[in-house]
Amino acid sequence: MEKFTYLLLVLFLDFLFKDPEYLWHPVRLQGRFLAWWEARVQKRSALKLWGGLGTWGVVFFSGSIVYLLGKTSLGWFFDLYFGYAVLAFGSLFTAGLKIYNLLTKDELLARKELGFLVSRDTEKMQPEDMHKALIETLAENFNDGVVAPFFYLALGGPVLAWMYKAVSTVDSMWGYKQGYYQKLGFWGAKLDDILAYLPARISALLFYLAGFTLLKKRIVFKNFYQDAHKSESPNAGWPMAMAAHLLGVELGGKAIYFGQEKVKPVLGVAGAKPDKSKVQECLLLLVLSYVWLIFLTFLICLAGDKLF
Repeated sequence: MEKFTYLLLVLFLDFLFKDPEYLWHPVRLQGRFLAWWEARVQKRSALKLWGGLGTWGVVFFSGSIVYLLGKTSLGWFFDLYFGYAVLAFGSLFTAGLKIYNLLTKDELLARKELGFLVSRDTEKMQPEDMHKALIETLAENFNDGVVAPFFYLALGGPVLAWMYKAVSTVDSMWGYKQGYYQKLGFWGAKLDDILAYLPARISALLFYLAGFTLLKKRIVFKNFYQDAHKSESPNAGWPMAMAAHLLGVELGGKAIYFGQEKVKPVLGVAGAKPDKSKVQECLLLLVLSYVWLIFLTFLICLAGDKLF
């Protein structure tokens, strides 16, 4: 159970200390490298090749640094730190709770805070649009920032987790379908689609377990399955569709990105606009899913000890 003790400890540290913002945080270092690389190659030909080199470069560099630091006399400390720092549940939940509390107190500030979490334009959002955007980003980022990195942390330790995190950072910075990003972010987007495939479905399962067993929510699986495949991404639709059906709300639809309206597929219950109470339910769903993640990890580690 040594592995479970380690995983439980990093989950606890993430929930307790969250993800403090500082200059030398590993994700920021990845972002600075990618911004530096982008500035130097964005006007070159064969941009897909340069994007691939940048992607594989940050993946290799991230894994190598974590591996080498783990082999030092302070390896135990670095393994603990990198295991904690790769997770983002504490920050995600805290940000969601902060916006939830602002929704009825300071709508202007709520829009501003929401703008830090989502890529869509928030300046002119109505309350129901903010509720929808917040639920969508909480559901999607539960996979991207919690389940996926934890999956690779459990599978291959901090080295594999940070190699995945590098891919995720590339996709978040370059994974747009506008302008030169279509070529620059091609490899990052493809790799992220592959690596997030299983975690996205695990995220949906965790949501379901939390919603059904603890919140007594029921869904029509046929409708959920259809909605899960509507998204352009092969993965994003899974946690969002499950959240939409468990909460009984409509997600997707119209949104403004970089000044342009985009219509996404409707997920969940068409016409059921989410209100503030649904945001509260979503936050509770996240916490309960986190508990299920810990419980299932314990069972898997226990089974592993018995078998091996």
